Amino acid sequence: MTKNQFSLVLITLALLLLGACKGSKTTTKAFSPSGQWTYEVTDLPDGDVSGTMTLTDNGSGYTGTLSSDMGDTDLENISLEDKKMSCTFSVQGYDANINGNFEGDSFTGKVSVAGYDFPVTMTRKQ
Repeated sequence: MTKNQFSLVLITLALLLLGACKGSKTTTKAFSPSGQWTYEVTDLPDGDVSGTMTLTDNGSGYTGTLSSDMGDTDLENISLEDKKMSCTFSVQGYDANINGNFEGDSFTGKVSVAGYDFPVTMTRKQ
């Protein structure tokens, strides 16, 4: 094999490898919790509470509301890091916190109010 033939083989292999790498590139869509989520808080003394949480990306952070038969309340201090969310809200004169994790179209966490923790689950509305 001559020096020119060897160079041609190396160039051909390099081009094939570049083409293979380009074709195998995958893109991952960033997670966004924006939208409506059906929630249920369980194990409350007066029974379970369910409703809808709405999250909106306003470009510099998130705004949100909780809606249920008890009325609507704004979410405050919404913090999203990776897929972890925490926020605060007021309910019947008490300050409450939500902390938990998103996993796909589900959220699992707890609502903390007056020193007690209650399980909360959410599912993204389609």
